[in-house]
Amino acid sequence: MSRLSKSVIVLAMLWALAACSGRESTPTTQRYPATRKVDVVDNYFGTKVADPYRWLENLDSPEVREWAVAAVTVATTRITPQTSSRSWRRSSA
Repeated sequence: MSRLSKSVIVLAMLWALAACSGRESTPTTQRYPATRKVDVVDNYFGTKVADPYRWLENLDSPEVREWAVAAVTVATTRITPQTSSRSWRRSSA
């Protein structure tokens, strides 16, 4: 591989890293909801496995629904302003 090819590859990688740096132009004050932990330990054939987020598996729980709505709200608020101008996000109607 020639020196020029290596330089082009390195520059392309640096450009890609800079484009994906994740820096936001404005800081957000929203935080993901606090996720509580519970003391649940399963015993699988003598091996103890902790499952501190077991409570999130109960999809019928109002607490889980509130947590999920809060998490999705924060995630979409952070993502939508950055991607709303992209053509694939626009509806065809």
